[in-house]
Amino acid sequence: QSMPDPKIIKTHLPFNLQPYNPKAKYIYVARNPKDVLVSFCHHSHLFPDYQFTGTVHDLLPFFLNGDILYGCWSDHILSWWPHRNDDNVLFMLYEDMKSNIKEAVLKIASFMGNEYRRKLDENPNLLEKVINLSDISHMKQTTNKDFEKHWGSMGILNEKQNFNFVRKGIIGDWKNEICAEDNVMLEKWFEDTFKNSGIYNLWDKYDVFDHKQKQ
Repeated sequence: QSMPDPKIIKTHLPFNLQPYNPKAKYIYVARNPKDVLVSFCHHSHLFPDYQFTGTVHDLLPFFLNGDILYGCWSDHILSWWPHRNDDNVLFMLYEDMKSNIKEAVLKIASFMGNEYRRKLDENPNLLEKVINLSDISHMKQTTNKDFEKHWGSMGILNEKQNFNFVRKGIIGDWKNEICAEDNVMLEKWFEDTFKNSGIYNLWDKYDVFDHKQKQ
């Protein structure tokens, strides 16, 4: 409550566990599950409390069953999906944000309120500053350093692991780490789970799932 306005809180909660206020605004960022799997595998190696030192292949069954921190990816996105058109919810794809960060920044500003969008429209230098501060390269320089200091002081980091909380942040890194057999399993899981949902085609332009092969 002591935070200055506008107050900002980042969570990983599904909609059913997220405290809700109609006056609050919610920005939900969805990333394709293949890249989420790879990212979470590397993330887990940073913290000994996860007690996980395996590969992406080792993590896959736990990921599909939701036996990981924050639960099942499919349950999470399905909880927010029905609210994607709510006036106080902005549903965004991580891949869209990475592909066009300027468009993403302006979209968020418009969602937050006309005054925020107007400031960026009237001040190109401010817009450029926001874009630069939002870039993954800047996050690597600042977030990794700050988080390593914070968590390191608490003694909860894996000292044998280079601390890269913000790692690559790219689209499609799954192609480098998910084997063909596991990819088939992920394709079937996604098909079975989302075939009758609009989520099924969310990542079509990023060639994450081979829907054509199933037609």
